[in-house]
Amino acid sequence: MVKIEPPQGETGRRIGPPWVSGESVIALGVNRNKRSLAVDLKSDEGVRAVRRVIRRADVGVESFRPGVMRKLHLDYETVRHDNPDVVHCSISAFGQSGSLRDRPGVDGVMQAVSGLMSSLGEPASGPSKVQIPAADMVTGYLATISLLSTLHQARDGRGGSTWTSAFSTRR
Repeated sequence: MVKIEPPQGETGRRIGPPWVSGESVIALGVNRNKRSLAVDLKSDEGVRAVRRVIRRADVGVESFRPGVMRKLHLDYETVRHDNPDVVHCSISAFGQSGSLRDRPGVDGVMQAVSGLMSSLGEPASGPSKVQIPAADMVTGYLATISLLSTLHQARDGRGGSTWTSAFSTRR
């Protein structure tokens, strides 16, 4: 697995304590057994580098707001010309369509919007966030299921595209 990161590294590398040998325990946990490639996706050279990786990939997963990958020329419709067998999953907070599609979202936002936070905490203190990234974890599981389903359907030699979100506004 190759994880594409910005040149300064992804945010999770700076979340701590705790630290192990100067590295964030969170980053160590979520990046276990992954190789990483630091790339500036706003440069033509960076986009070309990612497209070279995609040519050899079975699966591509991204978690930008809808439309970002298209602007970078890294969306499924574009990269499938480099690799027709690739299976692509786009993860976004509010789905790929609907009135909230362009809104960014992180785990805490998803916990609040879904109502999860209102079911926790004490009456005097108000809503409380779950202490684990529950929405992120569920979204990861849903993405995995979507990818496995798409891979199963793609056994005939054609790739595919799927999407998942923590909170879908699809109607």
